Amino acid sequence: MGKVVTVTARVDEETKKEAERIFREFGIPMSSAISAFLKAVVRNKGIPFELRVEGAVPLYPYEGRLAKVRDAELSESSLKALKELEEGKVEPY
Repeated sequence: MGKVVTVTARVDEETKKEAERIFREFGIPMSSAISAFLKAVVRNKGIPFELRVEGAVPLYPYEGRLAKVRDAELSESSLKALKELEEGKVEPY
């Protein structure tokens, strides 16, 4: 691991309190959760979840599940198939 640095973020008090409560249930400090998020950003080369306007309908009904699968450990052939689907090289059934 490289040099550890401090990251400062501004967030409303209620969001911070609720996030801390949830992280306590997981048994992890907020700094570990933020670090995990940033590592997922680097690994995915983008935000590791979908950003949508409220009420938006997914292009495909399983689209949200695919986003969850990306972070799971998959076989090499599964990763290749998922990439081909995302690139539009194959049609979903």
